[in-house]
Amino acid sequence: MANEEKITNNIKVPNKDLEALKLHFPHCFDKDGNFQLERFKNNLS
Repeated sequence: MANEEKITNNIKVPNKDLEALKLHFPHCFDKDGNFQLERFKNNLS
């Protein structure tokens, strides 16, 4: 089994929009890093 391949299932493509949201609205993300749309909407109003 020397040629065993490792499969990575959690690769994420860099997302510049998401990075901008994290920079300017960090409070709109939960502890797991998921964007909370309702928090963001409330922040805008």
